[in-house]
Amino acid sequence: MISKEVIAAHKLSPVVETIFHWQADDPSHCLLRIYSDDQTQKAYVVASELYSNNEMGKHVSRHFEELALAVANQYPELLDPTKITDVTWICHYGMFSVADSFENIGTPDRLTKIYLVWPLSSTFNVWERKEVVLSESEQEELFSRVSFTSVSEILDRLAGGQ
Repeated sequence: MISKEVIAAHKLSPVVETIFHWQADDPSHCLLRIYSDDQTQKAYVVASELYSNNEMGKHVSRHFEELALAVANQYPELLDPTKITDVTWICHYGMFSVADSFENIGTPDRLTKIYLVWPLSSTFNVWERKEVVLSESEQEELFSRVSFTSVSEILDRLAGGQ
């Protein structure tokens, strides 16, 4: 007899959800989320580009390697190469990344996977960096693994101190 029972897949909740500050050429910041799966020894790091950072002429995507190193240094217990064998690095861009104007109405969310060798090296050649914008099906696959709350909801929660 075939069971028709549906088993809900467990989605990872972020173990870090914060406005993260780091130094590239100048001070920068983003909304940072880290998801960690001890069973698969994988981690997902999502850096959402905030308008307040863009407004200062900073862009997460241009300084992603520096951001990744800063995140690994800030959270060594979560991104310990002896415990985590693979990290998926995601640069997230959307309405929260641009000025609130008529021209920007409907700016879609874009998730870009940045391929960085794990464990991280202290030096990078940005000309060798590979990045790919995730397709709709790749985004759905990611969202099936991680609990992905909207940036505006997280920012509201952080502003309220919750």
